[in-house]
Amino acid sequence: MQRAIWLFHEVKSLTPPDDFKLPTLCQYFGIPFSPESAHEALFDVRATVQLYRAMNQARVSGNSGHES
Repeated sequence: MQRAIWLFHEVKSLTPPDDFKLPTLCQYFGIPFSPESAHEALFDVRATVQLYRAMNQARVSGNSGHES
């Protein structure tokens, strides 16, 4: 969550989401997220890794592909 907050401060062209919860951030960055699997350790770790990669790419490229 902290990394996501920093990302939106670093890349001013990104519009922050309403909150910084894992499901919200996954949706924002186009990462599949299954509410039924949420809070299963392996699922959460995989989603977090994919999210980190997407945020890193957004930082490098200056956008997320997210349509405002």
